[in-house]
Amino acid sequence: MEKVYQVFVSSTFADLYEERKHVSNMLSKAGYLVAGMELFPATDQQQLEYIYRVIDKSDYYVVIVGGRYGSATEDGTSYTEKEYEYAVARKIPVLAFIHSAPDTIQVGKTERDVGKLERLDQFKNRLGSGRIIDHWRDVDQLATNVVIGVGNAINLSPRTGWIRGDQAIDPKLIQEMEKLRLENAKLKQAIGENGFGEITFPENLAGPSDSIGVFAKTRIPATASPYEDRLARVNIGQLFQVLYDSILIEPSEANLARLIGKAIAALDKDHGFQKASDTVIDPSQVRRLRFHFEALGLIQAVGRAEHSEGFSTDYIAWSITDKGRRFAAASLGIKKLPEEEL
Repeated sequence: MEKVYQVFVSSTFADLYEERKHVSNMLSKAGYLVAGMELFPATDQQQLEYIYRVIDKSDYYVVIVGGRYGSATEDGTSYTEKEYEYAVARKIPVLAFIHSAPDTIQVGKTERDVGKLERLDQFKNRLGSGRIIDHWRDVDQLATNVVIGVGNAINLSPRTGWIRGDQAIDPKLIQEMEKLRLENAKLKQAIGENGFGEITFPENLAGPSDSIGVFAKTRIPATASPYEDRLARVNIGQLFQVLYDSILIEPSEANLARLIGKAIAALDKDHGFQKASDTVIDPSQVRRLRFHFEALGLIQAVGRAEHSEGFSTDYIAWSITDKGRRFAAASLGIKKLPEEEL
């Protein structure tokens, strides 16, 4: 199922209109749902309560800070900071983008009130506490940084997202898949699949002793481009062995994208992955590997549901098969030494 993520874009209203518009356009072109104050700027408590409900439905919260603190509520806190506080309280990932050179901001878009300037500095310090913030100087740099930042956040902190109604997984289907999985396991046991005989693989497929190419994205320190596309060459059997412990807990495919990236960086010594500070693979590559491991009989795809704070998230996980366990045990077990080496 293809998910679409909703991003809430927050900032002071009038002074950052063009920046917010450009960011929203770039996010929309990148395939995200954009929500924010453009359609409903917070001007009173009732409107703020409505915005809170929109934030609840968003997957990520982006806050843009320029030279103004903005309109304030009765307690002196700006509406923008109120929105930020709510997103943090709801544990929604926050991405902060602060102007790098406030002295260059044109007159009329900066605070003159000493009290508000002090509150603005305090707000910036809050944003930088406990998270990595990004800086911007012009609207193009801002929009680019936001799109990249949201993409990274999805890899690091996958969220519920939105899917088309006709693509949603019926809970009854998940239950049926689990029932069939258990029945299949019993049948395999009945026909002796759990034995420790010879493990064979289809001859027409790349097997555990073969290598395949996997496209990955790497972050290389001190380079202009945040992520580079690279083609890795990895041995199938070694990749499965490195991932084996992680697959045992049946992580989602969103988490597997980063786990597989780390495995690739550890296994491929010849294509520059050793210099990368971070390596991930696209969902399409995760899906490709899932199909291949399934074809080899090492894993099977299972439907799972995660429940948190009244919300339910359906996802696809990998589950080790009996054949996969036997292969891992045979590959990773301690080999008997020849008598002359004892």
